[in-house]
Amino acid sequence: MLRLSEARRALLAADYKRRTVTEIATGCGFLELGRFSVEYRKVFGESPSQTLRGATVGNRTLLVNRTVQDGLPFGI
Repeated sequence: MLRLSEARRALLAADYKRRTVTEIATGCGFLELGRFSVEYRKVFGESPSQTLRGATVGNRTLLVNRTVQDGLPFGI
């Protein structure tokens, strides 16, 4: 879960014209991009590319699956 949170922060901070989901995911240690995308969508309710494209629009509300969030000792 820590790597997913790290990837989300990176996606939100990135410029979609300069960075790709693949660059960010592999930089966070994800080697299986399909699995990364499926798990990301389960937790955050949107695809990594949606997060990346929306990152340049301004502040965004962090969408987190409530069950997952409640199980995290550190929050997101």
